[in-house]
Amino acid sequence: MRLRNGLITLGLIKGTVDIPTYRQQKLSQTLETLLSDKVTSPDIGIFEPRCSVLQKVQQGDIIGKLHPMDSVSAQSIDICAPSTSIVCTIKSGAHVSVNEEVAIIARPLKR
Repeated sequence: MRLRNGLITLGLIKGTVDIPTYRQQKLSQTLETLLSDKVTSPDIGIFEPRCSVLQKVQQGDIIGKLHPMDSVSAQSIDICAPSTSIVCTIKSGAHVSVNEEVAIIARPLKR
């Protein structure tokens, strides 16, 4: 079925697409974010993301781990989502300072 839809979309065969292609779907969503939606690092270290951009997360879900640089034996710190939301941006394997932004979350805009 996907092959047939692709051939129809390319104009190689006649017919109608049974299931809309990705580009034909109208899946836009407006998100809102506040200054309080910035997730920051509690310490100096290496931030390891545990989620992806546009991933839905629940309050308390781990969005990343911080590996502190002050001690080899220090435990990693879980950085959790403060609320049910969608991840807009997230750092990737970067060195971060105290209170440096590691992610921004957002919610669907209520109309």
